[in-house]
Amino acid sequence: MSERIKSYRDLEVWKRGVFALGSLAELETQALIALRVGLLPEEEHRRLTTECDVIGKMLRRLQKRLGPKPYTPATGA
Repeated sequence: MSERIKSYRDLEVWKRGVFALGSLAELETQALIALRVGLLPEEEHRRLTTECDVIGKMLRRLQKRLGPKPYTPATGA
């Protein structure tokens, strides 16, 4: 797993991030379909796409922070 995921809570946050990225991809797909069939105006599609990009970046940063990190042994003080 990961050295950064040290608790059940961390694992749950990480898993929810994975699910959220999947849901975000579904939203982007639905918005594209709606645009193509004429149910969503181009300007609204651009706004949604921009917001999805921002949210996706935040979720990926969260996953990166909880993801694997190189092992560094503790130093005795």
